[in-house]
Amino acid sequence: MYPIPQMAPISDLKHRHAEVFKRLKEGPVLLASRSQPAAVLVSPERWNAIVAYIDDLECGIEALQTELAVAKGEDDFERLTPAEVEEWLGDEDLSD
Repeated sequence: MYPIPQMAPISDLKHRHAEVFKRLKEGPVLLASRSQPAAVLVSPERWNAIVAYIDDLECGIEALQTELAVAKGEDDFERLTPAEVEEWLGDEDLSD
């Protein structure tokens, strides 16, 4: 469950931006215009974590879709021999 974001009027960015930025340490800040949500302000660290998480999820989805296609016999992938895989990887050790 996600906590309710902190709220701040957009005007606080102009008049009290340092205070709003300090609040980012506690989590995202929902910026409101006339009491209506207008934007969400997040720290760069949180943004990077969100982007990395989404990327991981997308890679997982792609892997599962590939596994499903293989299981259904719908794959049209080029199969590589172990020697071709080693050549493709270069100097990386496959024993790990």
